[in-house]
Amino acid sequence: MFSFSTPSPALLALAFSRLVLALSSEESVASPTKSFYVLFANQIDDPQFPIVCQDGQECIDLADYSNGIIITQPQNITKAHIDKVKREVPGSTLLGYFDFQNIPIERFSCLCCLAIKA
Repeated sequence: MFSFSTPSPALLALAFSRLVLALSSEESVASPTKSFYVLFANQIDDPQFPIVCQDGQECIDLADYSNGIIITQPQNITKAHIDKVKREVPGSTLLGYFDFQNIPIERFSCLCCLAIKA
């Protein structure tokens, strides 16, 4: 059995002062991270990459997401695709995201069980 005691006022004051110091530090102030959702293999293959367009319109320059997060649909993505994104969008982190919504998975299939345990 565990027992907990109330921390002493001195310990609380020390913890609070460390928290204030940490929060006031320039290094601890988080800056927002830009993120892009969602990049497909055919967009990386496009000759105008890192300019990415949705249906020929709404074009953006992925180079603006340097040091950001690029969420990628991993279907048909190869190492060459990843290398190209890393080269054209320096400092970016690629995150593979796959939507299982439209994949028929039997309720009690092994794959379904693995997904639930994960």
